[in-house]
Amino acid sequence: MNATGSDAGIAFAARHSDIVFISSPTGTEFETAMEALPAHVAKVKAAGAQIGRALKTIINPLVIIAQTDDEAEAYADAIVGQSEPTGFYAGKYHSDAHAWANRKIYDTARQRGLGGGNLQIIGGPEKIAESIARLKAAGIDGVQLSFYDFAPDLALFGERVLPLLKARGLRL
Repeated sequence: MNATGSDAGIAFAARHSDIVFISSPTGTEFETAMEALPAHVAKVKAAGAQIGRALKTIINPLVIIAQTDDEAEAYADAIVGQSEPTGFYAGKYHSDAHAWANRKIYDTARQRGLGGGNLQIIGGPEKIAESIARLKAAGIDGVQLSFYDFAPDLALFGERVLPLLKARGLRL
């Protein structure tokens, strides 16, 4: 396993890894990320294919889930309203990592307040399932899910989203 986004890291992963944790090259906002992810995933997989290796990709979205899309948006707003991000989440990520060089990781108060993951999926069960299906269609092989309030959010995900994914023929 390897986590990377830079050209050098992708080349390393192609030689030494079977699974590559990737990040959204455009930030945490889902729709913007979906514009760039298919090409980014293809680039990672092509690097492996060039040397005869099949790489799998995993991404780690933060899932903000509620019974409806509107409730999930209100939940996200409430999280942001009570948070005082510091360090990494304050948008002051200082690193020499090439993968982050041209990326505004958390460029809005909402992105900073939600923190967690490198991609944010916010919505009701149907929207969450659709978003995961779109990640799969973009070439993502797996997800490492994060939740704000882990136990109850995971329970809701299991009760309401997993059946929708199963109905689509998708497995996590």
